[in-house]
Amino acid sequence: EIKQMHLLPDKTITTSRGEDLRLHDFIMFSPEHYIIMTTYAKHVNNIPVFLTPSPNCKVATTIIQEVKNDSVTWQWDGSKFPEFYVNSEVSNNFYDTVVPQDYMHINSMFIDPRDSNLIISLRQLNQVVKISRRTGEIVWRLGGRNSDFQLTADQVFLRQHNAVLTDDKTLLIFDNGEKAQRPYSRILEFGLDE
Repeated sequence: EIKQMHLLPDKTITTSRGEDLRLHDFIMFSPEHYIIMTTYAKHVNNIPVFLTPSPNCKVATTIIQEVKNDSVTWQWDGSKFPEFYVNSEVSNNFYDTVVPQDYMHINSMFIDPRDSNLIISLRQLNQVVKISRRTGEIVWRLGGRNSDFQLTADQVFLRQHNAVLTDDKTLLIFDNGEKAQRPYSRILEFGLDE
């Protein structure tokens, strides 16, 4: 064992250094420089009213932290984007005051070597998203209800994992499928014109 990583306090994140990460993926540049992801339970006040949120609702939002020498150098908080509440396919009972709603469920991260931005997979949205590591803004969305790329019925993916770029810069996705909509898994490959 060379190091233990934990969610660090930063901006809207209040935590002790001992809080475990709930993660599927991790990017390590060196033992002192890495990117972690987790699901963080918090109260929010930006869920659109038509989703009938309770004022006591908690969401389990996606938090990504880039850490260098034990300091957060960049952080992304999915709860800052209300569109994700609207587009969630699963765990979006925002009137529930007991269970934090894991409405995004991040499960992979990949750095695009062309621009150093981050490509993430959000299972509950059936969507892969590219995020600027400089501004935190969304560069593009693939799949889901508000895709920036038009997909044919055969290209639509469900509950995907492991969105990565190949050496040829195509995007590979493990498409899990979904029992009621398409009960089998497959691999999809996309060439995206950004």
